[in-house]
Amino acid sequence: MSGSCPRIAQRSWAFRRRSPADPAVRPALHLGAHAVSPAQLLRRGWLFASVMIFVLHGCGYEFGSTVKPGSARGLQLAVPVFHNDTFEPVLDKRVTEFVRRQFLQADGLTLVNDVGAAPFVLKGRIRSYGLQTLSFRQGFVNEQRVNLLVEVSFEDAAGRKVLWQESYRTSAEFFQTTDLATNRARQDRATEEACQAVAENIVSRVLETYPR
Repeated sequence: MSGSCPRIAQRSWAFRRRSPADPAVRPALHLGAHAVSPAQLLRRGWLFASVMIFVLHGCGYEFGSTVKPGSARGLQLAVPVFHNDTFEPVLDKRVTEFVRRQFLQADGLTLVNDVGAAPFVLKGRIRSYGLQTLSFRQGFVNEQRVNLLVEVSFEDAAGRKVLWQESYRTSAEFFQTTDLATNRARQDRATEEACQAVAENIVSRVLETYPR
């Protein structure tokens, strides 16, 4: 196979969760002028997936996490509560909790509660949080997007130096209803998905770069 391999974005994340109010999936999907049954769609899906796996494997891509098992062994890290520059309540605690949970999944890593006793510190600041309208339906908002921007710095506390600083922008979409309580619950779920995406990117970056 000639030509260059396709690029795969590694740090641009956007998630969409199907909400309970979405229309039910019909038993037959119409592609062009032909109706496709679920069984036919499933067979075509498996064929497409097999082809993509073969292509990406030939280009040298590996599936799964880029973090090698045991890559965090010996890392002692403190993650203080992120600063919140937005008006979204408790967002600082939510983002920090997702980041800490993601770190705890790394084999061999130790989270230190006392910032002053940790050899490495990850500090964060939530720069912006907002809603973006994506579509309307019968004059009302139908779909919105949660946008989240977080800045983090990874510091060598023992050496008193900043190893790197980066910004992470993530988003997640949700559908609106006529019920305010339901809308808030869906917005919260979308916010959690955006927080999870930020956490995965941050942890991956730290484990790739911390001094062994």
